Amino acid sequence: MKIYRCWGMASLTWFVLATAVAATGESSATDKQTKAERLETILTETLPESEYRDTTRCLWANAYRSVEVLSDRYLIFQGKHDRVWINRLRNRCRGLRNDQILVFKRYGSRLCDTDQVSGSSRGFGISASCMLGEFEEIDEQRANALKEAFRQARRS
Repeated sequence: MKIYRCWGMASLTWFVLATAVAATGESSATDKQTKAERLETILTETLPESEYRDTTRCLWANAYRSVEVLSDRYLIFQGKHDRVWINRLRNRCRGLRNDQILVFKRYGSRLCDTDQVSGSSRGFGISASCMLGEFEEIDEQRANALKEAFRQARRS
């Protein structure tokens, strides 16, 4: 099932990038005001139909081949044939890191919105358990830009 939202891909990218910057915890009152103003501008912009998000609730288990943790809020699913999805978890998943083994609790042969994902450190048990959100297909270029933005945010 596909659901169309009123946020464009540009808006999602801005939102994710703003989240990455906010995760560093380094911002002044002026920066917060500027970010709030930018977010308000993004939310009030009217976008062409081609920019609207295309989300889906579920992915077939064989549609993706790897998952990368961007942060405690975002996962990137690498699929076959250069397909990529981003998943914004329903809540922050404290302790979820890219060096963990991800364990998905799914029902049937699809991974869906509200299914559970857990991060397990090698030999130390489960350290995080969270609920998936909707999947949004993005292109490889945007996925790489998001990965780099989160890497930069972690360095600062």
